[in-house]
Amino acid sequence: NLGVALSEENRHGEAIPHYLEAIKLDRYYSDPYSNLAVAYSVQGQHDRAIAALKQAIRIFPHYPEAYNNLGTLMIKKKNFDAAEKILLTALKLRPYYGKAFFNLGRLYLEKQDEETAWTYFKKATEGDLDTVEGFLTLGQMSLKVKKYDEAVAALETSVSRGGRNETTFFSLANAYFMAKHFDKAAQVYK
Repeated sequence: NLGVALSEENRHGEAIPHYLEAIKLDRYYSDPYSNLAVAYSVQGQHDRAIAALKQAIRIFPHYPEAYNNLGTLMIKKKNFDAAEKILLTALKLRPYYGKAFFNLGRLYLEKQDEETAWTYFKKATEGDLDTVEGFLTLGQMSLKVKKYDEAVAALETSVSRGGRNETTFFSLANAYFMAKHFDKAAQVYK
């Protein structure tokens, strides 16, 4: 917990020895490995983060967050096949896991498959990633793939949940315009 407290203050380097001490005290507790992975990742030590997450999964193979985080690191390393397999494992463990769907969307954006990326961003918001950012991403992706009514719905939801910034409003105005709701578009642009 001391390591977590330090990490929450962005003192990841100071947190690492405490996670390692926790691991020494109980080698069969997966959380310190997961926390250690986050600290390593923030410091750009991706290989160490991957090793820590793999150990967390060995200890607790039904740990969807660890699979999701490992999948994210594999995307960073451009190991897309491994990332997809790992993220799909997270979804087998938690079929409504919005972050895993979202990361699959990110993966397909990296692979320049916008239509599949859109599908996963949509599933993320239908799962448990019903957040301002989730709907903003879905709205922006909907604009890219020319699903203008979907863009309007997603961006309106983002605004209604508190996404009240220039980026969201500009995207919403564009969505209204492309969906031929010109009066609404003009109002939001103003």
